[in-house]
Amino acid sequence: MRQHKTLHAVYGAWEYRKEIENLNRESLDGWQLIRGGCFYSRFERDEGIVYRYQIDFRGRIRNMPQYLESFRDQGWEYINSTFNGWHFFRKVYDPAMPDEEYEIYTDEESIAQMQGRWRRMAMVIGSVCLVVAIATLAVIRFSYRPWIHILMAAGYFSGAMLLFTGVHRMGRTPRETRRGRTGWLWFIMMMVCFIAAFCIAI
Repeated sequence: MRQHKTLHAVYGAWEYRKEIENLNRESLDGWQLIRGGCFYSRFERDEGIVYRYQIDFRGRIRNMPQYLESFRDQGWEYINSTFNGWHFFRKVYDPAMPDEEYEIYTDEESIAQMQGRWRRMAMVIGSVCLVVAIATLAVIRFSYRPWIHILMAAGYFSGAMLLFTGVHRMGRTPRETRRGRTGWLWFIMMMVCFIAAFCIAI
């Protein structure tokens, strides 16, 4: 039986709870996370233990040792961090312990602060992408290869749209996300704006 495996999965930042649930499920099946990533995660086989996982977002940490020490004091084992500011932790699971023991943030204010850090970063990056998309469309008339600029603008615009949609969905429960209509309205509005900008540019 193989002792290591790699799972290729891409989660939006607003889907971090879903990623945590999947990591917990893998642990129950005997696969323990040894490296979390944005595009893939590495696991090793160990059926003798079960972990509960948590993911924290902090884009910039001035004192990493102190940050990790605060988690160790609560019984969390640090696994690794990704390049874009997500940090993976785990704790040995004891069924006798309450569920709150396996949450890194047990109050709504702390959860909102963590989600707010990502929202602010996403708004900045999304706004930059949107500005670049509009600027790229603006130079189409002077380009010898307009289709390259169109594709570039579409790429930047799609990135902005994805981030803005994520900002809207961050903090919503899976049920609220499924029932919500605002995401589709946001998508349609952004597409109309892009098409209008394209028509003006050409």
